[in-house]
Amino acid sequence: AISVKETVPNPYYGAEFRHPERSHRQAVISGKYGGGVFCNLSDGVTVMCNYSFHYGDSDFRIGDRVMLVIQRYDDDKKQIYGKIVAKC
Repeated sequence: AISVKETVPNPYYGAEFRHPERSHRQAVISGKYGGGVFCNLSDGVTVMCNYSFHYGDSDFRIGDRVMLVIQRYDDDKKQIYGKIVAKC
């Protein structure tokens, strides 16, 4: 049996060229975890975000559109980290 995940390329690959560090991107909040949120970019990339200092968890809901800045890539974990800087 093959999972659906294995039939499509991982959007992480090449993301550092499409979304360089310090670039601003619009995203949609797809989930929350202790202290941060998962944000989805339009090309399927998921960014693990913290809130900017002037925002808190109660300011955002799943499905909200936000502006984030890409902060760093972790190639070992294949994860992207960012910070939410505005609500769209």
